[in-house]
Amino acid sequence: MKGPGVKHQRTKNTQLVQFSFRPEAYKNHHKDWTSYQLVSHQKKAAFFKKKEIYGIHNFLDKDSLEFVISRPTIVDDVVGDFFFHLEEDEENDASESTMKANAMKLFKLQEDGSYLVTIMNSLQFDLAIRHVSIGLSFRQTSKVIEQHRSTTKNAKLNGLNDHMVDQFVRVLLVVSLQIISDVLTDPAVWAFSLAGDASTHLGVPLLDQRIRVCVKGMLYNLHLVFVPFFEQHTAQNYVKLIKILLNTVSPSWREKVVSISSDGENTMTGRHAGVVTLLENECSNPVLRIWCVPH
Repeated sequence: MKGPGVKHQRTKNTQLVQFSFRPEAYKNHHKDWTSYQLVSHQKKAAFFKKKEIYGIHNFLDKDSLEFVISRPTIVDDVVGDFFFHLEEDEENDASESTMKANAMKLFKLQEDGSYLVTIMNSLQFDLAIRHVSIGLSFRQTSKVIEQHRSTTKNAKLNGLNDHMVDQFVRVLLVVSLQIISDVLTDPAVWAFSLAGDASTHLGVPLLDQRIRVCVKGMLYNLHLVFVPFFEQHTAQNYVKLIKILLNTVSPSWREKVVSISSDGENTMTGRHAGVVTLLENECSNPVLRIWCVPH
């Protein structure tokens, strides 16, 4: 920390060791410098201590985030299983259990069954999520933030890698699903509708699922999930994944679903084994089918 016209160094025994005069600072702050020279050594040390107390880095050092996940199945069944896919890498000798443990190490199981997530560096977390949200990969995000650190000399950005970005995104996913779960399980929410689609892009099957729900007189269109799935692209596999998600975020979904929207593809609307038909068979109440255009 530097004051006008002053340099100081730290040792273990004293906070303020050396003062040196800088002529350019005297020209700009000569009154302050004159007053500063008249005070005792202890008051000079207190001056810099006060600067540190109100400095921005003091607040950054204490800036952390905590998230409590009250529905542990979101972590166990969805993020730790459904969303976990070990990439094929011949050079990677780590077992699947080790990879999963590293990916999930931010989630700390509590005595009451909930999970606690503590982010010690909120600046890294915020920047990583912002970069991923505009389409950067985990590795690109870590490289860009490293460039920020190198340019700004901000030590708070040091040490971020693509595995940490992966962990941050998992935390954001869990928190988002927890919020959606709180909405769907609210006693005031007695019904909601599903809008789903499945497609293949560049050889990768994709699952897209939305939920429409009315809360306090307002209709919300919630994007539940858009994720690649790695099994054969069939109606049975699609329904299996949807059931995993719905069982987690809203265990009573079978009593609350009132309509299902989809496109007209046979996998979705087949009357015997289509996705809509299979989901409809799971529901307790009659379900309204909505085809592509309104969907």
